[in-house]
Amino acid sequence: MSDPLREKFGPYPWATLVARFSIAETKIALNYTQRSEFAAMLSGDVEFDVSPATPGTDIAVFEASVKRTVVLTLQTAAGAPFTLFTGTLPVSIASTTAGTGVATLTGAITSVAFVAGVATVYIEYTGVWAAGDTATLTVGSTSTVMGNAVVNATCVDTFVGVVSTSPVPAALGSSAGAVNTAIAGAGFTRSVEITLVDEGAATVPYTGTIAISIAYETAGDGTATIPAATVAMVAGVGTVVITYLTTWAANDTCTLTIGNTSTLSGTDIDIVIANTTSVDTLVA
Repeated sequence: MSDPLREKFGPYPWATLVARFSIAETKIALNYTQRSEFAAMLSGDVEFDVSPATPGTDIAVFEASVKRTVVLTLQTAAGAPFTLFTGTLPVSIASTTAGTGVATLTGAITSVAFVAGVATVYIEYTGVWAAGDTATLTVGSTSTVMGNAVVNATCVDTFVGVVSTSPVPAALGSSAGAVNTAIAGAGFTRSVEITLVDEGAATVPYTGTIAISIAYETAGDGTATIPAATVAMVAGVGTVVITYLTTWAANDTCTLTIGNTSTLSGTDIDIVIANTTSVDTLVA
């Protein structure tokens, strides 16, 4: 009875024959993969896969010190890796912001090295960013890979989310008589607790300052003051004390504005916050 393995590989021990057979199978599989990749290249069937392609950074939780990692992979249209290419290809980054947001590539690179069809780039953010702003990474820039054109691909990071403040109370109706009586005595103050929140009403644990302002409309000579033009926030919470002065009447208003078209200053990045108010409309 014939022995196909020994006929193919020689009169070796059985374990050696099995090992040599496995090596041969691997080479056959590798050759098949290479032939498939060459076929894809010759037919122009090579493209970029960018991951993530549309990340959507949430401004409420984003930390600029954490760079965004983007993996670039050459592949066939069927999604199989294209490992034949090792070399450099151009990359670029562009920002579209309502403020001063700027996105850059770590190392200020204009090209990135691919190894066996894979490369990694890192995006860094500075300046003021708001929901709707975008940072767009482009790989390819009308490139050719091994003589074949490859269509550009992008990673478009669109900032999402809303950061605002939740004042308590947001509205109240103090008694004009009680206010005036208190002013004539020890004085009258009211406190507003401010919490920084995202669009889901979850507290944003920001420690720093937020701009505030006070305005009032009175029939008489009523005025109001606040200690400073900013309020100190600790872990997303702060308190403002408003002092009422002179004489107030029914329908007078005292309005505290929180945010005042300001930004939250982070280590490297600022985010725009929406204004909110706490309005006291006095009653008789």
